[in-house]
Amino acid sequence: MRVIPEPVAESWKRLAGESALGAVTASRALHRAVARWQADLVREALTEGATWEHIGEALGTTRQAAWARFRTAVASEQGGADMEPQERVRQRITELWDAGQARLRDMDAHWQEEQERLREDVREGQHQLREAKRRHDRERHSARQELRRSVAALRATAS
Repeated sequence: MRVIPEPVAESWKRLAGESALGAVTASRALHRAVARWQADLVREALTEGATWEHIGEALGTTRQAAWARFRTAVASEQGGADMEPQERVRQRITELWDAGQARLRDMDAHWQEEQERLREDVREGQHQLREAKRRHDRERHSARQELRRSVAALRATAS
């Protein structure tokens, strides 16, 4: 039984806990992790004696397409050569870039949510302010009417 590599499992876990936009971003990281795992599996299959034709069939493509896709992952005749140091650096830079972009998108999404929540709070506050103003105006009008009645009653008793 094959063990699922940790980067694939971690990407899958992150995908499940995200918002829709965050899940799209996380799915990209998952895709990259699965692609790296697939390259490892192709390298292993070649080591076990599989041909590019077999690999192409397994992938549902031609042997040429399989070779073009995985040739850098299996650079030596033995099929087990690791990536060149520059390629590892490029790959790490790409991973860091993707992770940074995902974090920025998440931050932007959270900002949009917070901004909308605050705007709603402002609208609610403005509504409460209008209601308080109306209540104040009614109470003030009522107090003035009562004051006028009281003054009129005193004038009437003084005459």
